[in-house]
Amino acid sequence: MSGEMVFTVRGAAATVAQPISLADAGLKERGHLQEWVLAHPEMLGPDVKVVAFEFGRWTAASGALARDRLDVLGLDRDGRLVVVELKRDQAPDTVDMQALKYAALVSRFTRDDLAKVHAQYLTRQAGELVAAETAAVELEEWATITEESLRLPRLILLAADFPATVTATVVFLHQQLGLDVQLRKFQAYRTAQRPS
Repeated sequence: MSGEMVFTVRGAAATVAQPISLADAGLKERGHLQEWVLAHPEMLGPDVKVVAFEFGRWTAASGALARDRLDVLGLDRDGRLVVVELKRDQAPDTVDMQALKYAALVSRFTRDDLAKVHAQYLTRQAGELVAAETAAVELEEWATITEESLRLPRLILLAADFPATVTATVVFLHQQLGLDVQLRKFQAYRTAQRPS
């Protein structure tokens, strides 16, 4: 318990809101949580721009496209990639390894790769073709991107809660290896209904 309380307020009356899971509220990871992050990237911090979501253009050992999809790829003001893994409820024990895998894969991106990926995202958002050159200009206006800055992505894991194994692994990765890994938690609430 964080000690934080949320209320529904109507005039002088205040009703305590009840904490609930996204699952209990009928909300989905992709259809809701991901859309909230895309609409409000400040959920990831004040300095993160969304570059892509549900990115899965990895090549498997067989040569076919792999089935893994990175939830959200961002770029911070320092030109570093930000790998974001979203979980609707408590994160599984393997969420940290999943994010590390994606970080390793995107750390091979060049500036041109990043511009192409962002152009695909902008095209999906706008519903019309956006050129990689246009996407590159937008990214360069956001941050100074170098090949070196792309090599060590930051990781953000966003979930309702995290098991102790994930917390311990993240602390180890940060303290012993210097990786920038953040655990961010959210909480949904059921508020009092307005009278009809």
